[in-house]
Amino acid sequence: MWRILCSRVVWIPIAAVTIPWILSWAYVPTRQSLEFAPKADFALVPVDIINMNYSPDGVDPGSLIFVHGMGSNPDTTWQGDAKPKPTLQKAHPSQGIPIRKDQKINWITEFLYEDLPRDLQEDTRIFFFNYDSYWLRDAAERRRSQFGQDLFEAIVTMERKAIIKASDLQLERPTNVFKQIKGAVFLGTPHRGSKSAWLGSMIAYCLKQLNSNPDIVKAITYDSLELQDMHRRFEVISKYLRLVNFYETRPTPRPFKLGSEIVVQEQSATLDRPNVETIGLNANHVGLNKFGERNGDYKTMRDKLIELMEECIKRK
Repeated sequence: MWRILCSRVVWIPIAAVTIPWILSWAYVPTRQSLEFAPKADFALVPVDIINMNYSPDGVDPGSLIFVHGMGSNPDTTWQGDAKPKPTLQKAHPSQGIPIRKDQKINWITEFLYEDLPRDLQEDTRIFFFNYDSYWLRDAAERRRSQFGQDLFEAIVTMERKAIIKASDLQLERPTNVFKQIKGAVFLGTPHRGSKSAWLGSMIAYCLKQLNSNPDIVKAITYDSLELQDMHRRFEVISKYLRLVNFYETRPTPRPFKLGSEIVVQEQSATLDRPNVETIGLNANHVGLNKFGERNGDYKTMRDKLIELMEECIKRK
């Protein structure tokens, strides 16, 4: 009887740890496999369908750089579910084929470029920045600040190439890269952190045996010291930037249908400063960057990007 009781006492804790680990190993994807690896390189990636029409002719173009959130990648971040009409299937903009129910639309490549005014199409380059921030499994041991440094170095490298080309063409071009940055648009960015980050942090700690990186998620918990320090530094260097914050107004469903919540509260997704514009979208946190049709939220985003690009190009 004592032996049976002891075996139960031992096996229950072991099962409580082993079963979730086995399920995680089976169902949590790894970016090390070709099936789940992002298609884009970890770099500043030009959107070829847009940039192929740009030909340097002495005009210094404006650049739009789209940066995905933590744990994501450019392949899926900017894709929304296509919305076919109830009575007539809408043709895919680029391929002219019927849209399936599960088809995705990348609004940057499918909608945005077409909607830009003609002069902006000629003077605008668009890039995706892909960085390795996947934290659930086989994660890289990196800090959030390093991702920002990677982006800056990628911009510096791009500008160096442009300076060399400008020199060959005997054109003048500013060498201060930071002064070339005119504005930033934030989509549900947790400037002061998120109260929902505890769940991601807990999941990451549970997946440590799969080489997760809990520190990346822990850094964005509400009012974390790292975010406070970063916020103070950003206030100093962004005084002359045009800033726009978009925030969510609808709750995001939790996993396993455990209710819903606002992932990044308005007070965390906005900055109380005179040079900052704040806009709420009729979307949850996931939907802030995914548009499968030209709806009201997309048009609000598009019009603001056009306004900023026109202003930036005039200021060059």
